[in-house]
Amino acid sequence: MTHINRLRNTEKLVVACDIDDVKFPFVPRFCEFHNRAYGTNMSPSDFHVYSFGEVMGVSKEESLKRIDEEYLRSEEFLTAEPMAGSEDAIEHLASDFRVIDVTARRDNYKPTTHRWVEHFFPQVERVHFSQNHYVHAGDRISKAQICLENGAQFLIEDSGDYALQVADAGVSVYLFDQPWNQGVEHGIITRIPGTGKGHWDNLLDAVYRDV
Repeated sequence: MTHINRLRNTEKLVVACDIDDVKFPFVPRFCEFHNRAYGTNMSPSDFHVYSFGEVMGVSKEESLKRIDEEYLRSEEFLTAEPMAGSEDAIEHLASDFRVIDVTARRDNYKPTTHRWVEHFFPQVERVHFSQNHYVHAGDRISKAQICLENGAQFLIEDSGDYALQVADAGVSVYLFDQPWNQGVEHGIITRIPGTGKGHWDNLLDAVYRDV
């Protein structure tokens, strides 16, 4: 445990954490909403790409309507609890690190995002809103730039695209294993399995092994 004592005797390092499908069960809750509203039988395992329109078989415009105009206002979204193990894990990490969130959510998500994070993760110092690879998200900087400007030691992420972007900038990434990020590899990306103890306990094991 000497590595933990060493951390606590120095200024805390910064760690960055994504929100959707890392802390917030965005895809699972969307599947629940869509199945109820549209009579489908969608599951997270269908998301071999992180493209809702492609998975649903609809246009980008229709996809955004179902997400932004319907799902965002649904009970499934508004009452979502954090992903299993995330609250305890963030509390644990916050004892040794400064924790910031980095999300590509668009502006219409900002109020609910701040409320949700403040309620479930009061240890988070700030939520940074980054560029979005998939739709326009305003004049924002990338996740890589946010991590670099805040001196983040690593990012906890589920998106293969963002993981590669951040790793290419020289920041280590712990990538939660999901159907939509298969095949993503990089020298400083560590894949975190969801099997056994679950993503968050496996993440803690990896972080404290590497510190």
